[in-house]
Amino acid sequence: MTKSKKEIQNERKIRYFIEAAWKIEDSEGLEAITARKVADLAGYNVATLYNYFENLDHLLAFASLRHLRNYALALPKYTEGIENPLILYMKTWECFNYYGFLEPAVYKNLFFGKFTWNYNASLETYYNIFPEQLPKDGLRFYPMLHERELHKRDYKCLLASAEAGYIPMDKVKIISDMNVLIYRGMLDRLSEPGLEYSAEEMARTVTSYHAHTMLSFGVPREYLEEFLVN
Repeated sequence: MTKSKKEIQNERKIRYFIEAAWKIEDSEGLEAITARKVADLAGYNVATLYNYFENLDHLLAFASLRHLRNYALALPKYTEGIENPLILYMKTWECFNYYGFLEPAVYKNLFFGKFTWNYNASLETYYNIFPEQLPKDGLRFYPMLHERELHKRDYKCLLASAEAGYIPMDKVKIISDMNVLIYRGMLDRLSEPGLEYSAEEMARTVTSYHAHTMLSFGVPREYLEEFLVN
Protein backbone atom coordinates (compact mmCIF):
# COMPACT_ATOMS: atom_id res chain seq x y z
CA MET A 1 0.00 0.00 0.00
CA THR A 2 1.42 3.37 -1.06
CA LYS A 3 1.98 5.82 1.79
CA SER A 4 0.53 9.31 1.59
CA LYS A 5 2.76 12.37 1.65
CA LYS A 6 1.50 13.14 5.16
CA GLU A 7 2.35 9.65 6.41
CA ILE A 8 5.85 9.90 4.96
CA GLN A 9 6.36 13.29 6.61
CA ASN A 10 5.12 11.99 9.97
CA GLU A 11 7.39 8.94 9.84
CA ARG A 12 10.34 11.15 8.92
CA LYS A 13 9.79 13.36 11.97
CA ILE A 14 9.37 10.36 14.27
CA ARG A 15 12.64 9.00 12.90
CA TYR A 16 14.41 12.33 13.60
CA PHE A 17 13.21 12.30 17.22
CA ILE A 18 14.13 8.68 17.83
CA GLU A 19 17.58 9.08 16.26
CA ALA A 20 18.16 12.15 18.43
CA ALA A 21 17.23 10.10 21.50
CA TRP A 22 19.71 7.42 20.40
CA LYS A 23 22.51 9.98 20.11
CA ILE A 24 21.86 11.24 23.63
CA GLU A 25 21.65 7.70 25.00
CA ASP A 26 24.90 6.69 23.31
CA SER A 27 26.81 9.71 24.62
CA GLU A 28 25.19 10.33 28.01
CA GLY A 29 23.04 7.33 28.88
CA LEU A 30 19.32 6.54 28.83
CA GLU A 31 18.65 8.52 32.01
CA ALA A 32 20.00 11.71 30.36
CA ILE A 33 17.30 11.83 27.70
CA THR A 34 14.84 14.70 28.07
CA ALA A 35 12.15 15.94 25.70
CA ARG A 36 13.89 19.30 25.31
CA LYS A 37 17.26 17.74 24.50
CA VAL A 38 15.69 15.44 21.91
CA ALA A 39 13.66 18.23 20.30
CA ASP A 40 16.65 20.58 20.13
CA LEU A 41 18.88 17.93 18.60
CA ALA A 42 16.21 16.94 16.06
CA GLY A 43 15.71 20.58 15.06
CA TYR A 44 12.15 21.00 16.34
CA ASN A 45 10.45 22.42 19.40
CA VAL A 46 9.06 20.34 22.25
CA ALA A 47 5.47 21.02 21.19
CA THR A 48 6.17 19.35 17.84
CA LEU A 49 7.69 16.34 19.59
CA TYR A 50 4.50 15.92 21.61
CA ASN A 51 2.48 15.77 18.40
CA TYR A 52 4.04 12.33 17.87
CA PHE A 53 4.68 11.05 21.41
CA GLU A 54 2.31 11.24 24.35
CA ASN A 55 5.11 11.95 26.81
CA LEU A 56 8.79 11.25 27.44
CA ASP A 57 8.10 7.67 28.53
CA HIS A 58 6.44 7.01 25.16
CA LEU A 59 9.51 8.33 23.34
CA LEU A 60 11.85 6.28 25.55
CA ALA A 61 9.82 3.14 24.87
CA PHE A 62 10.09 3.67 21.12
CA ALA A 63 13.80 4.53 21.32
CA SER A 64 14.46 1.35 23.32
CA LEU A 65 13.11 -0.95 20.60
CA ARG A 66 16.45 -0.97 18.79
CA HIS A 67 17.88 -2.97 21.68
CA LEU A 68 15.73 -5.96 20.73
CA ARG A 69 17.70 -6.46 17.53
CA ASN A 70 20.62 -8.37 19.06
CA TYR A 71 18.23 -10.64 20.94
CA ALA A 72 16.18 -11.27 17.79
CA LEU A 73 19.31 -12.05 15.78
CA ALA A 74 20.66 -14.41 18.45
CA LEU A 75 17.44 -16.30 19.17
CA PRO A 76 17.52 -18.57 16.07
CA LYS A 77 21.13 -19.48 16.87
CA TYR A 78 20.27 -20.38 20.47
CA THR A 79 17.43 -22.63 19.37
CA GLU A 80 18.71 -24.04 16.08
CA GLY A 81 17.64 -27.63 15.49
CA ILE A 82 15.63 -27.90 18.72
CA GLU A 83 12.25 -29.57 18.33
CA ASN A 84 11.46 -30.42 21.94
CA PRO A 85 9.13 -27.57 23.12
CA LEU A 86 10.43 -27.71 26.68
CA ILE A 87 14.07 -27.32 25.64
CA LEU A 88 13.01 -24.63 23.18
CA TYR A 89 11.30 -22.75 26.02
CA MET A 90 14.38 -22.97 28.24
CA LYS A 91 16.81 -21.93 25.50
CA THR A 92 14.59 -18.98 24.64
CA TRP A 93 14.72 -17.85 28.25
CA GLU A 94 18.48 -18.36 28.32
CA CYS A 95 18.84 -16.04 25.33
CA PHE A 96 16.39 -13.48 26.70
CA ASN A 97 18.10 -13.51 30.10
CA TYR A 98 21.50 -12.85 28.58
CA TYR A 99 20.47 -9.90 26.43
CA GLY A 100 18.23 -8.48 29.14
CA PHE A 101 21.07 -8.55 31.68
CA LEU A 102 23.42 -6.91 29.20
CA GLU A 103 21.11 -3.88 29.23
CA PRO A 104 18.89 -4.21 32.31
CA ALA A 105 17.70 -0.59 32.42
CA VAL A 106 16.60 -0.75 28.79
CA TYR A 107 14.80 -4.08 29.12
CA LYS A 108 13.15 -2.94 32.34
CA ASN A 109 11.84 0.13 30.53
CA LEU A 110 10.69 -1.89 27.52
CA PHE A 111 8.81 -4.62 29.37
CA PHE A 112 7.99 -3.16 32.78
CA GLY A 113 8.11 0.59 32.11
CA LYS A 114 5.49 3.12 33.20
CA PHE A 115 4.15 3.77 29.74
CA THR A 116 1.24 1.56 28.67
CA TRP A 117 1.32 1.23 24.90
CA ASN A 118 0.18 -0.97 22.06
CA TYR A 119 3.44 -2.88 21.78
CA ASN A 120 2.60 -4.88 18.65
CA ALA A 121 1.32 -1.84 16.75
CA SER A 122 4.33 0.18 17.89
CA LEU A 123 6.70 -2.58 16.82
CA GLU A 124 5.10 -2.54 13.36
CA THR A 125 5.37 1.25 13.17
CA TYR A 126 8.98 1.12 14.33
CA TYR A 127 10.01 -1.36 11.64
CA ASN A 128 8.14 0.62 8.99
CA ILE A 129 10.32 3.59 9.91
CA PHE A 130 13.51 1.60 10.48
CA PRO A 131 13.30 -1.35 8.07
CA GLU A 132 17.07 -1.75 8.27
CA GLN A 133 16.63 -2.77 11.92
CA LEU A 134 14.38 -5.70 11.03
CA PRO A 135 16.10 -9.09 11.49
CA LYS A 136 15.35 -11.50 8.68
CA ASP A 137 14.18 -14.27 11.01
CA GLY A 138 13.56 -12.50 14.29
CA LEU A 139 9.96 -11.36 14.04
CA ARG A 140 8.55 -14.54 12.60
CA PHE A 141 10.58 -16.87 14.77
CA TYR A 142 8.96 -17.17 18.18
CA PRO A 143 6.23 -15.40 20.14
CA MET A 144 8.72 -14.27 22.80
CA LEU A 145 9.43 -11.25 20.59
CA HIS A 146 5.91 -10.20 19.70
CA GLU A 147 4.20 -9.74 23.05
CA ARG A 148 5.31 -7.03 25.45
CA GLU A 149 3.57 -8.56 28.48
CA LEU A 150 5.94 -11.30 29.55
CA HIS A 151 3.25 -13.14 31.51
CA LYS A 152 1.15 -13.53 28.37
CA ARG A 153 3.90 -14.54 26.00
CA ASP A 154 5.63 -16.81 28.48
CA TYR A 155 2.34 -18.60 29.09
CA LYS A 156 1.89 -19.11 25.33
CA CYS A 157 5.39 -20.55 25.00
CA LEU A 158 5.09 -22.81 28.04
CA LEU A 159 1.71 -24.08 26.92
CA ALA A 160 3.39 -25.97 24.07
CA SER A 161 5.35 -27.97 26.66
CA ALA A 162 2.16 -28.84 28.52
CA GLU A 163 0.44 -29.91 25.31
CA ALA A 164 3.40 -32.22 24.64
CA GLY A 165 3.02 -33.78 28.08
CA TYR A 166 6.10 -32.37 29.83
CA ILE A 167 4.18 -30.16 32.26
CA PRO A 168 0.79 -30.65 33.95
CA MET A 169 -1.67 -28.38 32.17
CA ASP A 170 -2.99 -27.00 35.46
CA LYS A 171 0.52 -25.88 36.47
CA VAL A 172 1.36 -23.85 33.36
CA LYS A 173 0.15 -20.51 34.72
CA ILE A 174 1.85 -20.75 38.10
CA ILE A 175 5.16 -21.89 36.57
CA SER A 176 4.99 -19.10 34.00
CA ASP A 177 4.16 -16.47 36.63
CA MET A 178 7.03 -17.60 38.84
CA ASN A 179 9.54 -17.58 35.98
CA VAL A 180 8.57 -14.04 34.96
CA LEU A 181 8.72 -12.83 38.58
CA ILE A 182 12.21 -14.33 38.96
CA TYR A 183 13.33 -12.51 35.82
CA ARG A 184 11.76 -9.22 36.85
CA GLY A 185 13.26 -9.38 40.32
CA MET A 186 16.75 -9.90 38.94
CA LEU A 187 16.21 -7.18 36.32
CA ASP A 188 15.23 -4.74 39.08
CA ARG A 189 18.32 -5.65 41.05
CA LEU A 190 20.70 -5.34 38.11
CA SER A 191 19.21 -1.99 37.09
CA GLU A 192 20.78 -0.43 40.19
CA PRO A 193 23.71 1.83 39.20
CA GLY A 194 27.24 0.77 40.04
CA LEU A 195 26.52 -2.96 40.34
CA GLU A 196 29.18 -5.07 38.64
CA TYR A 197 28.27 -8.50 37.27
CA SER A 198 28.68 -10.79 34.28
CA ALA A 199 25.60 -10.93 32.03
CA GLU A 200 26.58 -14.44 30.99
CA GLU A 201 26.87 -15.64 34.58
CA MET A 202 23.60 -13.98 35.61
CA ALA A 203 21.78 -15.43 32.61
CA ARG A 204 23.02 -18.89 33.57
CA THR A 205 21.93 -18.36 37.18
CA VAL A 206 18.43 -17.12 36.38
CA THR A 207 17.89 -19.81 33.74
CA SER A 208 18.85 -22.29 36.46
CA TYR A 209 16.26 -20.72 38.79
CA HIS A 210 13.68 -21.25 36.05
CA ALA A 211 14.76 -24.88 35.69
CA HIS A 212 14.56 -25.47 39.45
CA THR A 213 11.06 -23.98 39.49
CA MET A 214 9.95 -26.40 36.81
CA LEU A 215 11.71 -29.27 38.54
CA SER A 216 9.73 -28.57 41.70
CA PHE A 217 6.50 -29.04 39.71
CA GLY A 218 7.50 -32.48 38.49
CA VAL A 219 9.13 -31.73 35.15
CA PRO A 220 11.58 -34.61 34.47
CA ARG A 221 15.14 -33.68 35.47
CA GLU A 222 16.58 -35.26 32.32
CA TYR A 223 15.15 -32.40 30.25
CA LEU A 224 16.45 -29.70 32.59
CA GLU A 225 19.90 -31.04 33.47
CA GLU A 226 21.86 -28.78 31.11
CA PHE A 227 20.23 -25.68 32.62
CA LEU A 228 20.71 -26.51 36.30
CA VAL A 229 23.50 -24.78 38.20
CA ASN A 230 24.08 -26.57 41.46
